[in-house]
Amino acid sequence: MRSLRIRLLLFFIVLGLLSAVASGGIQVYRFYTYLFQTIESDLNRTVTNVADLLDHEAMIQSTDPKFANEPWFIQITKIMRAVKRSMNLTYFYALVPDDQGNFVFGIDANDTFEWDGDKNNTAEPNVQGTIYEEMPTKALEAWETGELRFQDEFYTDQWGTYLSSFFPVKNEAGEKLYLIGADFNVSSVFARLSEALTSFVVAMTGALAISVLFAWLISRSLTRPIVSLTQVAERLARKDFDVEIRLPRVRDEIYRLAEAYRTMASEIENYTAHLEDMVAQRTQELREANAQLKRRQEEMERDLRLARRIQQNILPSEKTYPQREEMEFGSVYESMVEVGGDFFDIVRCGRNQYGILIADVSGHGVPAALVTTMAKVSFNS
Repeated sequence: MRSLRIRLLLFFIVLGLLSAVASGGIQVYRFYTYLFQTIESDLNRTVTNVADLLDHEAMIQSTDPKFANEPWFIQITKIMRAVKRSMNLTYFYALVPDDQGNFVFGIDANDTFEWDGDKNNTAEPNVQGTIYEEMPTKALEAWETGELRFQDEFYTDQWGTYLSSFFPVKNEAGEKLYLIGADFNVSSVFARLSEALTSFVVAMTGALAISVLFAWLISRSLTRPIVSLTQVAERLARKDFDVEIRLPRVRDEIYRLAEAYRTMASEIENYTAHLEDMVAQRTQELREANAQLKRRQEEMERDLRLARRIQQNILPSEKTYPQREEMEFGSVYESMVEVGGDFFDIVRCGRNQYGILIADVSGHGVPAALVTTMAKVSFNS
């Protein structure tokens, strides 16, 4: 019975664990999907909307560092930096194609500083006028198609791991002028996701602990009456009828089972107490029945012997056969049972004429013998 309790306990624990994992996994997935979709929506909206605020001719010239102190350059830089900070972007920049097919950084919304070329330097460099050596696939695709493209796969460089959007800016004639790019460092997303996972683990641990507690209480409440009934059955098997069977408070299946045990225990006790008397009574009844059957059998045998003698006297014998010097009559008759339905006789029909009569009644036993006797009487008459 302990194994039953353990199985129930393990069942509820596994059920609670699976429920917690499924619920937590769904919540984490929803959270991750929401963040991903939110980042995509914000990046796409940013690169498309900011294009309406920029001077396209000035943006094309922004790749030349000599314009860095021009009022229009400073004004556009302020606009892009304001957008970058409001949208919490990591990088926000313009890419202008040159005559050799390369893309050169124009206005960069990052703060200006002197980069010493050290790749371990994590500060944000100002890349104005430099060529974008490894253009992202989606950036090239946006330029070739002339449509907005979102880098939906994480890519990593020396500065971090990012998601990006690229939007090709066109003039009124539909000619492509430059690309607006926005990068979002997903490290913060991973941090939030890690926090969510940590919260999930804590919640799952708490749920598991609660599941274990409830599983123990439920398994105990379910198995306790069954354990009690098992002990009752073991004591009844040892013919210990002093056991007390307590009925549960709730009138459920276990209550009905306990009630049936109580009734069964009473019947077994009563049956066991009177078993010897019942056996003696049945034995005496059998003896009386056997004696009565024996008496009836003896009476039947006596009646059959009497009927056989009567039938033998009806049949002809050597004493009743006609006597002739030139011939003799004889017979042998053996019935299958005590009496039978066979009959024969020798009848004198004239001075030198005799008839032999043979009769066979269907069946055997007393009914056939009675019919034979009637035939004998009728023939003689």
